[in-house]
Parts: sequence; structure tokens; C-alpha cells
Amino acid sequence: MATSILTPLSSILTVTDTPTLGHMMAWWEAMWADPTDLQTAFADGFPRELDDFLALLRDTDRPFWMCLKDQEPLGAFWLHDLLHDETGSLRGGWIGGHIIQAARRPYGWALSEVTLKTLRTTGLAHVFAAVNIHNRRSQAYVRRGLSFIRVTDYKNFTLFSGQVTDVVIYSWRRDDYQLALAGARKRATRNMASWCERAMAERS
Repeated sequence: MATSILTPLSSILTVTDTPTLGHMMAWWEAMWADPTDLQTAFADGFPRELDDFLALLRDTDRPFWMCLKDQEPLGAFWLHDLLHDETGSLRGGWIGGHIIQAARRPYGWALSEVTLKTLRTTGLAHVFAAVNIHNRRSQAYVRRGLSFIRVTDYKNFTLFSGQVTDVVIYSWRRDDYQLALAGARKRATRNMASWCERAMAERS
């Protein structure tokens, strides 16, 4: 499992799993201030409205954390496609997130440190990431900042801007290689079924 040493800069940041609506609105507005920045960040199924995103978090019981500095949102991360053990306890999932542009250069590394600390203290064991093949910045963040291990390039994984796109699959733990591949195949199959349903609806 990846480890990190907390720095003085990261110590001034806080993480909350119960952000206020004001926090969410500020983060969401900053995130969507430059939609072109998100073209390779989020696949086509990602909500475009805050209310839809909040409903998704609520209805699917996805863990969500927001990173703050003096109550100002700098970024957020969450898990989806969750993994549970035989007792029903949460053991991991696929990570998503977004750091607002103004916070990336001064706080990017510190945010990766507090993200790792949060994942460890939450007791998660298996965490994976799927990053658009064209999104070099996010690939570098996942690889260098979060210390995830590159598993493979996965062809035709999902849609970005209406185009079938490859992604890079990453794993938090090196020995989760097969688990990462199995999860990626499951997600890709589901994505393909969604494309087919959409195509059929458009033709009818």
C-alpha cells in the first residue's frame, strides 16, 4: 500500500466527508469554470449539474471527501464501483476526483498526501483508477502523487465527448493487478451495454 510523509503544507489542509452545500457549490462552480479542462477528466456519464451529482452520491452511497484550506474548497475525491467483503464492509473501489485549477500548483502534492492518509485511515484495501489515455496531467498525479501502479492500457473503455476512448488502469497495491483487470473488464462491459442501449434509442 502506498505511503506518504505529511509535510507542513499538507498539515494546513483539512478533509471532511460532510461538506456543506456552500462548499459543494463553490467547488462545483470552480470545477466547471473551464469546461474544456474536463473534456479528458470525466467520461460522458458524469453528471453536468450539481443536483444530479449530489443525487448520485446519495443514491449509490458513494464515499466522498472534500479538501479544504480555511474553509475554502481546493478539491474533492470519491469512490465508485465499490468493493465489499463477505460481511458487507467497504473494502475499496475506483477513485474519482478533481482539484480546482488554482489549487493545483501550490497544493497538488499536499492534496495527494492527505488523500492517501484519508484512504489509509478509512481502512480501504483495494483502490483503482481509470484515467483517459490523453489526460497526461491526471496520469502523472495518480502515478507520482498517489503512488499508484500502472496496470495496463485498456482499449475502448468508455466515451469521452462522444468518442470511444482508451484509459490507463492503475492500482494502489501492486498485488491487486488481477483484481484491477477484473474490475476494468466489468466496467467496460457495462459501458458497452450502455452505448448499445443509447444507439438503439437514437435509431427508434
